Order: sequence, then structure tokens, then C-alpha cells
Amino acid sequence: DIQGIGLLYSLIVTDNKIRNVQHGIYLRNELGYHNFLYDVIVANNHILDVSFDGVQIYTADRVTVEGNVVRTANRKNKSFGRGFTMREINELIFTGNMYSEDSGAPGGAESGVTFHTDTTYIAQNNIMLSLKETDSYNGNLSGNIVDGVQSPLRQLMIGQALADATSYYLPTGEAGWGFVQLGDNAAWASFSFTSAGVVTLIDNANANTDSTAGTLSVFDAGAGVGFKNHSGGSATLRALVHSSP
Repeated sequence: DIQGIGLLYSLIVTDNKIRNVQHGIYLRNELGYHNFLYDVIVANNHILDVSFDGVQIYTADRVTVEGNVVRTANRKNKSFGRGFTMREINELIFTGNMYSEDSGAPGGAESGVTFHTDTTYIAQNNIMLSLKETDSYNGNLSGNIVDGVQSPLRQLMIGQALADATSYYLPTGEAGWGFVQLGDNAAWASFSFTSAGVVTLIDNANANTDSTAGTLSVFDAGAGVGFKNHSGGSATLRALVHSSP
């Protein structure tokens, strides 16, 4: 297997063939996971018959995981069958990967993809097959196929610092719903929206749909939705949004 720990500016792991190991590509610090990687690219690797994690990455700024094939297998009844596990990553691009489980793992906690505490991520055009009921696949965006069923639903997690009177915009031409918070709960809103950008506030505190006033605006930006900070200073915008064309 390929393992790495420590402080690195960039790391590229590509075009490897790995088979019959516990972990395929394993980038983490055993002493509390406090390594830090600035730029990581893991691409076009074939990882077969692993008993724990195909690709596991802890604590990084920017990570691209693209075009990897992972197959987990039950070896000595110790398989956890985790295809891809990503933790504490600021920006994650997860595209064109394939995961399948070759055999069952009694008592294991199998999952195709698990993302934890990522600030923002894009996950699309992945194929996740033969998953168990305990699977966690929470990067379910357009173009992914999960257990042979293509899902058009986009889940977008946002954590973005916004200067006063600046905006963050969602993808255009999609309808959906979500929840947004500004600052230390200074304002929040649950909302739904049409593909034309028409916003309905379901519930809120210090929020409105007027892009020129209020603490937090959730507004029609044309073919999409915008979030605008009117708090009088810089504040962190946090949101979870579900949408599809």
C-alpha cells in the first residue's frame, strides 16, 4: 500500500496498481491525524481486494480524487469495505471514480464514499455498486450512479467567508430547497426555490428575499439563487442545499 504522513505542500499519487492489502492509498497521521497536505491529486489508480480503505485522506487544503477504481473484498472477516474516506478537507473534487464490493463483510461498516467535515466539494460522474444498507454516500450530485440508479440530485455544502455587501451564488437552472446561516447564527433561513430563481422563505430569523436590505438576503439572482451578507462586516456563510435540473 501507499502511506504518507507529515507536512507537505503537494502530493501526486497516480497510475498505481495495488492489490491484496489492508489499505490502498492511506494519507493520514497516526498521531492524531494532524498532518497537513496543501494540494493532493489521487488519480487513475486501480486498487483491488483491499480489506479496509481503498483511498483514505485526512486533513488537507485542496484534494482531487479522479478516475480511481476500488474493489473491496472480505479478507479474514476483517473487511470494513470502505471505498473512499475523506476527512477534514477544505476543497474536494471527487469525479469519475468507481467502487464495488466483491464480497460481504460480516459485522463490517461498508460504504462507497464517506465525506466528513469538508468545507466544499464537487462529486460527480462516480459509480458506486454493490453497497450495503449501512452505506454513506453523501456526495450525491448530477451524473453519479449509485447501485445502478442514476441520481440527478445535487447536494451542495457551503462554508464561505463573505465580506459585507457581497454575495454567493448557487448553480443556475435548478430547483430545490436548503438551509443557510450567516455568522454566529446572526441570521438564518430555510427556503425553497424554482429553476427560475424564485425564492420562498419557509422560516427565518433576520433574513429576507430583498437583495438590498436585511442581515441576510436569500434572493432571486435571475436563473439562480444568491445569498448576500448585509451584516455590516465580514461573516461566514454556511449552507446545505439540495437541487436538480
